[in-house]
Formats: sequence, C-alpha cells, structure tokens
Amino acid sequence: MKKYYPAVFHKEENAYWVEFPDLKGCFSQGKDFPEACTMAEDALGEWINAQEDIGNVIPEPSSMEVISNQYRDECVSAIAYDDYAWKEAHSTRAVRKAVSIPEWMDKLATKNGLSLSKILQKALKNELHL
Repeated sequence: MKKYYPAVFHKEENAYWVEFPDLKGCFSQGKDFPEACTMAEDALGEWINAQEDIGNVIPEPSSMEVISNQYRDECVSAIAYDDYAWKEAHSTRAVRKAVSIPEWMDKLATKNGLSLSKILQKALKNELHL
C-alpha cells in the first residue's frame, strides 16, 4: 500500500536536511534538493521497516495542510512509501516453506528444469496482485 508522508526540507548554506514530523527520529540530508528527495525516500523506507522489525506501530501520515501550516517558512513535500515495492527492492532474505506437490508434477518440473521457488513467487505475486 502506498502512503505519502509530509517531509520538511530545511535549506542550509550548501545543503538540505530533511525531517518527517510524523516519524520521530527519521531524518535525512542531501547536497541539493533532488538528492535530498532521494535520500528522504531511502530514509523513510529504512525507518518504517526498522520500526516494523521491532514491532512498533507506524503512525499514519498527517495531512499536508497540517504540516505546511506548522512549517510555513520551509519547503514541505510529500514523500511516497510503497510497502510492497520497498520490500521487493530491499528485502532479499529468503524463508523456507514446506510445500507439497504430487510426485508426478515434481518429476515433470525437474525434467523440464523448472525452479519451483521462482514459480511459487510468481504465482504468489499474481494472487496478491503485486
């Protein structure tokens, strides 16, 4: 699911630093605005996934209006976080699952050089509409 978190971009002499008011401790920086945006996307994904890993609840994003009103003299922009896309791109840890298939299917798949793991992943993505 895609969510958009307000990010506040603070301009300093030769760089930007970024904070996410909804996400305590989520910060980033960049030498220019485009780099700061890219780094903010990475920081957002890392922060959310780290919090999920330790069982913390992720706050819902505030409205852009609320944050813009709180930071009137700063640039406020929405940074997207797509849970499925992030995990697909960054979570490469595999888990083993025991599955059962008929013996004849196993023999035929082996004979045809098919990877059951790849087929299962593809089928799951299709079923999950990813």
